[in-house]
Amino acid sequence: MTTKEKRQDDWLDADYQLPSSSSYMKLMPGDNKFRILSQPVTGYEFWTGENKAIRSRDIPKETPGIKVNKEGKSSVNHFWAMIVYNYNAKDVQILQLTQKGIMKYIL
Repeated sequence: MTTKEKRQDDWLDADYQLPSSSSYMKLMPGDNKFRILSQPVTGYEFWTGENKAIRSRDIPKETPGIKVNKEGKSSVNHFWAMIVYNYNAKDVQILQLTQKGIMKYIL
């Protein structure tokens, strides 16, 4: 018996499968019904050339490896992240917002 098989036998049920849903809520076209369960965490985010999100509470003074678009521009976005109950998914998820129009609507 391999370590992986032993671990699964001892630790996880034999029929265990990873959930197919994401822990992040994605806003879809149309109505998105959710209930905010926590105060938002606010901060700033930019993406690297390797598609890795870099987040910080304050505006970053340096942005190493920031992704540059075809026009040679890059961006650092303000975000809110909060725990929500997503009624469509019937699950608790994280909602991250960067669109100011949606933020203003919630305020």
